Amino acid sequence: MHSGHQAIAKQIKDLIRHGGPGDDREFLEWLALVLKHRGVRDVDWLPDTGFDNMARLPMATEDTFKQNPLPREGMAFLTSGTTQKRRGVRPVRDYDLYRVSVEQGFSRFCMYEPRPAVFISLVPSARARPESSLSHMASILAENLFETRHFFRETPDKIRHDALWKALELADAPVFVFSTQADLSTVITRMQEAGKTFSLPEGSRVMFTGGPKGRGGQVYNIEQLIRMSAKLLDLETRHVLQEFGMTELFSQAYDVPSQTTGPRCFRSVPWLRNLVVDPGSMKQVPPGQEGLLLHLDLANCLSEPVLLSSDIALRTDDGFVPLRRVPSASVRGCSQDSGE
Repeated sequence: MHSGHQAIAKQIKDLIRHGGPGDDREFLEWLALVLKHRGVRDVDWLPDTGFDNMARLPMATEDTFKQNPLPREGMAFLTSGTTQKRRGVRPVRDYDLYRVSVEQGFSRFCMYEPRPAVFISLVPSARARPESSLSHMASILAENLFETRHFFRETPDKIRHDALWKALELADAPVFVFSTQADLSTVITRMQEAGKTFSLPEGSRVMFTGGPKGRGGQVYNIEQLIRMSAKLLDLETRHVLQEFGMTELFSQAYDVPSQTTGPRCFRSVPWLRNLVVDPGSMKQVPPGQEGLLLHLDLANCLSEPVLLSSDIALRTDDGFVPLRRVPSASVRGCSQDSGE
């Protein structure tokens, strides 16, 4: 890796390990530094104007990544299947940067006391799905943050339900269940059909991610999944968590009610900003209004730190709620790649 890339990556990793920027101005100072490294000139104005002039910044879109070729050397993450043939390619020039961002963000939001010790994944491991950023996230978390780890979906289309149920039944330490929305729905449905319930140890929690992201006016239907997961696993609903991420980004946002106040919504890690903007002006919409998600990710310092997505979201007082895809955008999301 180029020495300049190594230098900026090390700076961002150190920043993340120390908790990230302390406020918006410091965040924008770091963003200006990252953009200068990317060759963008004249960004000294950025810290003084807040988030009011995002239209002046060069920004990538999801289609930008579909133009990337597969690297001849090194690794890359590929976006999950869409209705289009071409998948987005996200080159990974510094895997340790991704690891640090994932570990620090997850620990900040999800490893509250009493800390879970057993990691149960319905997401395939990185070994089984090396092109999937979510699988790498699962493997990073399993290997570095948990004493015991189990993966119950190592083939593309099959969840090992019997083995999963046995692990849940025998769990004698707090469990963390990691899944996509579609696979958790499948497991909950199978449990209902089999008349199964489990009483997980105190400190256990469930987290799901990945959509599905539908076209048009379809809204995420998550409330029932949260309630049923809590009921069948003997959890309070505040311990059913959500994660928001994209293959194109190295950082995530989380919905963790036990660690935040107010209505449920996603909050960004400190080195990420998820802005809900008007697509015409690129200015933030007021709380209570909808707009496009514009992501500013410092951990993307070696890729595209400013990414305009095709996701429509509702801005809240201190976060956002994903709603649906732009009607003309391709359907995507980890839940498209689900097991049964």
